Amino acid sequence: MTRLAIGGLVHETVSFLPEETTLADFERRAVRSDGIAPAFAGSNTVFGGFLKVCEDNGVAVEGLLCAECAPSGPVSREAFKALAGELVSRAALWRDETDGLLLHLHGAMVSRGELDPEHALLARLRKALGDDYPIAVAMDLHGNVGAEKAALADILCGFRHSPHTDMAETGERTAKLLLGRLAGNIKPVHALARPGLVLPSIFTATAVSPLKEIMDDVRAAADQPGILDVTLFTGFAYADVPEIGATVVAIADGDEALAIRTAE
Repeated sequence: MTRLAIGGLVHETVSFLPEETTLADFERRAVRSDGIAPAFAGSNTVFGGFLKVCEDNGVAVEGLLCAECAPSGPVSREAFKALAGELVSRAALWRDETDGLLLHLHGAMVSRGELDPEHALLARLRKALGDDYPIAVAMDLHGNVGAEKAALADILCGFRHSPHTDMAETGERTAKLLLGRLAGNIKPVHALARPGLVLPSIFTATAVSPLKEIMDDVRAAADQPGILDVTLFTGFAYADVPEIGATVVAIADGDEALAIRTAE
């Protein structure tokens, strides 16, 4: 039986705020191990989407750590060290008993001493799990997604709606692609394009022009033969980091050239 690990560390960081986000802030909503499935099953969350696809396909689940809190100031060194360390340790513990990892990150986390802590976390996971271990990541539409961070994931999908009404749907898209890869039915390869735009969040409502029409183009691009998924990450303007701004990620089935053309 296929078994997938599920975990996440989720925070949208407003780096200009003076107060830090502490470990206690995350612990108020943190869920671990066997508590993850009952906490999120049936919910319109990324974790809920992960779990639905696993249930529908007879996939066993191993819960790691799901920790998240509301948008706020930079994550403290203590909080990131503790939570990232725990997530990596739990993933490594179950490495040989699981076939892949379903991971939820926001995409715009900032911590004290780490401008891109999600990149640091993914690098640690990749080192602990190995280059051949499949990692599929679901992110928020407002993620600041650079090439180095994206390269550490085998599959990377994001929300397509703001307000975020499609969180579970995004988790489902991500999980289905991971299962397709594990079954050998698809060979996901992805490419990025960065137009050099920083969009204030007030201009990222996906039901309002001009983003509405752009998102229509995203969905049309995703329906192309040979394309598995397309995401437009609008970025998060209130995180003062080098990778700030919009990014398009296109995933193709074994055709890197098609992925590049689609993203561009």
